[in-house]
Amino acid sequence: MHPAIEHDLRARFEEYGLDATFNTTQLRDLPPGGQTTLILQRAKTMQVYVTTYLSPMTLTEVGKRRLWHDSSSNLVVGDHINERSAAAFREAGLQFLDRAGNAWLTFDDVLVDVRGRTRGRGQIPAPQPKQRNLFSARRAQVIFVLLAWSAAIEASFRTIADASGVSVGQVQSTIKLLDDTGYLRQAGSRQLLRRDELLDRWTAAYPTGLGPKLRLRDFFGNVDHIEQVSNAQTLLIGGEAAVEELLRPASITLYAEELDPRLPATNRWRTDREPNIHLRRKFWKPPFPEGAATRVRGFARAPSLLIYADLIASGDSRQREAAGALREQDVELRQL
Repeated sequence: MHPAIEHDLRARFEEYGLDATFNTTQLRDLPPGGQTTLILQRAKTMQVYVTTYLSPMTLTEVGKRRLWHDSSSNLVVGDHINERSAAAFREAGLQFLDRAGNAWLTFDDVLVDVRGRTRGRGQIPAPQPKQRNLFSARRAQVIFVLLAWSAAIEASFRTIADASGVSVGQVQSTIKLLDDTGYLRQAGSRQLLRRDELLDRWTAAYPTGLGPKLRLRDFFGNVDHIEQVSNAQTLLIGGEAAVEELLRPASITLYAEELDPRLPATNRWRTDREPNIHLRRKFWKPPFPEGAATRVRGFARAPSLLIYADLIASGDSRQREAAGALREQDVELRQL
C-alpha cells in the first residue's frame, strides 16, 4: 500500500473518532489482497476485524478473496470505492473504508455511514485533532506495571512512575485515559476494569509500539551458555528461552538496563548471521519488595506478561502456541 493511502486511511479513522490498533502487519506493508488484524475502539466499544487491502475496491476482488464468509468481522480498505460498489458492499453486509472517507462501519452501538466523497484532495475534510493513543510506548509502560503487579493500581503516582520508568505526569495522563476508555474506576479507591481485554489490546499494540523501543542489540551466538560479566548488572530472561518447558527454544531474549559492551565480547557474539540473541532494555522496577525470583538457565525470569508479549510478537507459530499455553498455565496471567 502506498504510504499516502495509509496516511489518509488513518486520518479517516481519527476523523470518525475511532482508535485503530493494528495487531499484525502494518497497512503500508500490505500488498493488494493482503490482510492484517485491526482493533477498532470508540470509548468502551471495541471490534476486531480481519482487514483486507483491495485495489480496486470491487465485488470482483471481493469474490477472489472470498470475503463474504462472516462478513461482520471483515473490513475492506483501499484507495477509492465508487457508489455502485459501496451500495453492493452495504447490501452484502461487508464493511469498508476508503481514503476519501466513504465508509460503512457498524459494531455494537457504533455506526459510520458516509457516502459520496470523491477522490479530490480538497474535498476530503481535515481530520479532527489526533486521538490520544492509549498504547503509546510510554503509556504502555505504565499499563504494563498496572497489569503485572495488580496492587500497583492503588499505589501513589510517584510509585507507579518509578516502577514504569516514566514521569509522574505521564502516569496521570495514562490513568485519566484508562478512566475515559472504561478500563479504570476512580470512585473511592482506583480499580482496574476489563483486565483481560486490556491485556489483549496491550499485547496487540506491543509489536509496533513499546516492543521496538526496547531493542538494544541483536547478536548470533551460543544460546545454551552465556557468561555474565558484571555482578552489578542483573540480566533477566524472556522470550521462548524463558518457557523452555513448553517448547525447545532456538533463541534467547535478555533484558538489561543497558548494554555492557563486555557481554558480547566475552561471549564471542557475532552480528554477521541471523540473530538468535536479543538484548532488550529493562525499563521497569518492581513497585513492591519481592521474594526470590524464579530462575531459568541461571537468569532471573522477566515478568510473565512481557514473556507472553514477546512470544506473540515473534510471529512464529511455535512461540504463539507456547504463548497460549503460558496464558492458561501461568498464575500471574490467569489472574488478569
